[in-house]
Amino acid sequence: MSRPTSPLPAEAQELLQLAETRAPARGFSHWLILGLAFAESNFGRALRNGSGDFIPRPCNPVRDARLAATPLPAVVRRTLAEGIPSRRIVGPTQAWVPTTQGWGVGVFQIDWESHHDFIKRGTWRDVGACMDYALEVLATARDHLSKACGLRGDELLTATIAAYNAGAGRVARFIREERDLDGATFHRGYVAKIKAKADELAGQAGSWRYEVPRA
Repeated sequence: MSRPTSPLPAEAQELLQLAETRAPARGFSHWLILGLAFAESNFGRALRNGSGDFIPRPCNPVRDARLAATPLPAVVRRTLAEGIPSRRIVGPTQAWVPTTQGWGVGVFQIDWESHHDFIKRGTWRDVGACMDYALEVLATARDHLSKACGLRGDELLTATIAAYNAGAGRVARFIREERDLDGATFHRGYVAKIKAKADELAGQAGSWRYEVPRA
């Protein structure tokens, strides 16, 4: 298997070796998975105590009940008066604020609220297990969007990447409403960033395009 002519960061070398066999087995390019790791955590270099995403999340009955059932370690309820940046809060003035562990864990930023059953096992600290789970999330989203929206080829790839960030249900709704998927993700340019990094790495290796996922 070819390697980039420009050395990858040391943190990405293990990811590449794992992705070369695991990603194609699920119908994805290994470069695409590295692009995802770059966008989510800069290959792990942006993490604190193995986690990220410390942005406060507004309190609401659904979230409050979920956190009561599966509490995120070291999450506290605070108000704007206690130092929550108001620009990050929409709606209620109270929010849940993680302290020592963020909402997302591992290189692929598996979200506690959406995937707490996996996270509670503790295996997310293993890079291979974290990658396998990220691939499972991608494959599940791809299959759902293929069936629900009839997508194929690059349209399916774009929607699948967006769904990793925003959830397949939200992405499907945006597609049905003919809305720009860039508005579905919680970070503008999310899909473009991942595709650009995948193309960059593939180009360095002499393979200029990532594979289109199987429908």
